[in-house]
Amino acid sequence: MDKVMSVSLGEAKRKLGQLLQELHDNGGQYLIVADNQVKAVLLSVDSYNWMVERMEDLSDAAELLEAQLSNEPMMPFEEFKEDLHDLAVVAERRDEGVITFEELKRKLKKDDTLS
Repeated sequence: MDKVMSVSLGEAKRKLGQLLQELHDNGGQYLIVADNQVKAVLLSVDSYNWMVERMEDLSDAAELLEAQLSNEPMMPFEEFKEDLHDLAVVAERRDEGVITFEELKRKLKKDDTLS
């Protein structure tokens, strides 16, 4: 984990640009202290992204564990793969034009797919 340093609120205000550059270059975290209390945390984008990813991983693990403990049925792997494929197809086609339901029916009737 990144090293944690503390800085007073006044110093953080005066040196904000320098602190940001240091976090960008070296990572780490700064605890911003005022009135002998930590009021905020300043951290690099990499540290923030790492923390968000870990929280998402832990949340997913907790949901899985909860489902297992409550004996909830889980989706079979093959069904999951099919759903994932369907989502990929939708993502690939997201820029295609949209047609109305009436237009779809006309096209299907024209092709003798719909009577």
